[in-house]
Amino acid sequence: MASSSLHLPLSLLCYLAVVSRVVADDPVPFAAKWSDLSFGPDGPWPAVEVTLGIDQTIALYPGREFQTFLLTSDYCDGNDTCPGSKAHLYNKAQAQVDSTGSAAQIQWAPGPDYMVGLKMAGENAESWIDNIDLGGLTVPNASLALLSKSYTAYPDGTWYPLSVGCLGVGAPKTVNQTFTITDGPAINASLIPGWLHAQNEIPSNSFAMHIGSVNPTMPGSLYFGGYDQNRIIGDIITETDDYTKAISLSDISIRVVDGSSPWAFESKSGLLAANNASISSGGIKVSVDGCSPYLTLPKSTCDAIAEHLPVKYNKNLGLYIWQEDDPKYSQIVSSASTLDFTFLAGSNTQHVNISVPFRHLNLTLTEPLVDNDQQYFPCYTGSSGGYTLGRAFLQDAFVGANWDSKTWWLAQAPGPNIPSAEVIALTEDDTEVKASTNDWKESWSGSVGVPPMSFPMGSLAQFSFTRCKQPIRQKKQLLTVSFKWKALTPEDVAGSQTVSSPNATNSATSSPSSPSSSSSSSGLSTGAAAGIGIGVGVAALVAIAALAFFFFPSP
Repeated sequence: MASSSLHLPLSLLCYLAVVSRVVADDPVPFAAKWSDLSFGPDGPWPAVEVTLGIDQTIALYPGREFQTFLLTSDYCDGNDTCPGSKAHLYNKAQAQVDSTGSAAQIQWAPGPDYMVGLKMAGENAESWIDNIDLGGLTVPNASLALLSKSYTAYPDGTWYPLSVGCLGVGAPKTVNQTFTITDGPAINASLIPGWLHAQNEIPSNSFAMHIGSVNPTMPGSLYFGGYDQNRIIGDIITETDDYTKAISLSDISIRVVDGSSPWAFESKSGLLAANNASISSGGIKVSVDGCSPYLTLPKSTCDAIAEHLPVKYNKNLGLYIWQEDDPKYSQIVSSASTLDFTFLAGSNTQHVNISVPFRHLNLTLTEPLVDNDQQYFPCYTGSSGGYTLGRAFLQDAFVGANWDSKTWWLAQAPGPNIPSAEVIALTEDDTEVKASTNDWKESWSGSVGVPPMSFPMGSLAQFSFTRCKQPIRQKKQLLTVSFKWKALTPEDVAGSQTVSSPNATNSATSSPSSPSSSSSSSGLSTGAAAGIGIGVGVAALVAIAALAFFFFPSP
């Protein structure tokens, strides 16, 4: 009897011992946590969520080399309507530094320009250290830079407040930064993947990310110590050293992937160097930066692209505003068409294309950049410190780096129809990542299955699908919402025909307070074409949920 009663606990203890040993000997990649909200007056953009110091949960855009840049509680001077308050601000008084307060004595003060492609102004940052919890793993004494009086400066000279900081993702051959302090020993400030690898928490000092998008809904992916193979499609560009190092962009083109063309052509290349004799056949050098929002390119290039779009140039912001009353607007932003970026790789002998659908180039400007919400095309002409492909590009690109081997990669990422993660560990010596066998066109042409979800209280759907014990699932049906682009028909592009978009993205997964809908006359959400708003999509899902609830009752 005693033997029988001890059998299960002993087995469990043995199992736990084996698991503990495997975990200790074989660390696995770690996935960062993504916020349920979206952010930015020029997105909306997804962001990851971390906890600093004493229970300070803060959202950050991922992609900064070396330090993590944070907006402090002083940034908004107690103003709750400040753009930075939504992502939450960092309070030094709630830091977990040692009793000597040594972080305050660090002498080095980095400049405010923590991103490239968008000019920064104001005071330098303050170097700092604090513990950072990534949602299951904590990095002590993480290297931070605190922004209290730094701003973005646009072409007309206006300074605008920042809304979100940027998460550090490591640096080549670097585990920590060493800082000198006043009258004391040097301080070691940890870089996230370097420290995690040194502690055998992850397989390598590396990161890999695809930021995804808010509209249509594409969940982000950020791994330390490995990568999701299903976020890579097609050819891969392999580079060395810093991932923000400028690489060769040889051309930009417009391409219709499927259906009828909203233009008088199926493809148009040569847009990078159009009307600019200073751009040679080798193209230009561009950086990739997850902290920067736009496609920062020569004005001649932006103008050449804009010639084929119903947009109007805003010289104060250096951006292009979609003309929503033009029928071509709805046709283009809903169509199966892309802006293609052609890079030179493999000692400038290989051409690699990364495509960004126009559905992702229909973003929203909100306050404080504009008084009233406006849809905009994110080609930015106010270059500062080099040309840059930021988050507008990274919605559709995979980027990662193995800092141990000083190697980084850039490749095409999938569309909304993303398979479950296939996580691959990176070792210290790895210089290659492998693409999936998935079809990129299908990732935009198919539909996405939506699992059971909860709707906000106060609406008709004050229940979740998880309350329905049998509905839909008993017939092996999964609620599907179309996030796909639209293959236009000849009728769609005839004359002044406007085009209804594919179904709006599932807004149940984003915050009602996020800047995901436009207050312009069309009421469009970012990435959605005219005529169909987020509310319609929610109403349709609520109706389906209600029908499922009443017509398929539990036994």
